[in-house]
Amino acid sequence: MQYICNVCNRRFKSSHALHGHMRVHGSSSGRITHSKCSCIITKKEICTSYLEEFQLKLIKCKNCPNAIIPSKKFCSSSCSASYTNKLRTNTTKGKKAMIPCSVCNNEVESSVHTNKQSFKCESCKAISEHVGEHSKLFCNSCQHCFTKFTSRVRRKYCQEHRSLYTESAKSGYRFTFNVFNYPDLFDLKLVKLHGFYQPNQFNNKEVNKQGVSRDHKLSVNDAIKHGYDPYYISHPLNCEIMLHSKNNKKKTESSITYEELKYLVDQYDLEQSQKPKTQ
Repeated sequence: MQYICNVCNRRFKSSHALHGHMRVHGSSSGRITHSKCSCIITKKEICTSYLEEFQLKLIKCKNCPNAIIPSKKFCSSSCSASYTNKLRTNTTKGKKAMIPCSVCNNEVESSVHTNKQSFKCESCKAISEHVGEHSKLFCNSCQHCFTKFTSRVRRKYCQEHRSLYTESAKSGYRFTFNVFNYPDLFDLKLVKLHGFYQPNQFNNKEVNKQGVSRDHKLSVNDAIKHGYDPYYISHPLNCEIMLHSKNNKKKTESSITYEELKYLVDQYDLEQSQKPKTQ
């Protein structure tokens, strides 16, 4: 035979155990003095003499018909969040804002509720669907036309201008002359003192990383970018001999304008054409 508590429905094997358990509910004689309110979800037990008065003081939750005590506004945290979201949706419904794309950083008009961290514009979304949703995309800016584009790898130039900066395209702007044939244009003492720059051993030549190298006064990058005539870029007057360490720091900077270079080359060619030819 099992003995059941009238308050919490707990089962006991003997009446002695049930009698001792009733002390938890405030009565050792087995008479119910405390009970739980059926109107609200609570673990706290209320005195039966005060239960009716307690139920009269209950108010309604702002989001649902559940009863709550006067000190609270909502019956649960989920009701509170639902009520707040309804207010937010009503005040910002239909509003749009300029949101930057998480891939190409271009600003696109979208809803104010859009997640900014995962937002993608239509072009980037199409690319991601083509290469795979989880494939990594890089946002690049073309150094020729300054347009932004996305690709699977980092690139300096877009698809349209990438062929202009290949090694074969730059070959027309390289120097093909011998500096020793122009002693009046170059300081050959610097070459004799340091030698030419030689990073690796080639044709039994020793490595010389402290040597000099030839540099374009008007850089090849600027020439390709603006479409300058390769004749003037590869001319000896556009060449300058300097230490390779200094040349490496200079990178693609130009020390002369195209108009100045063109004027110097034209004057030099005119003087050379007027000199008498030696037999």
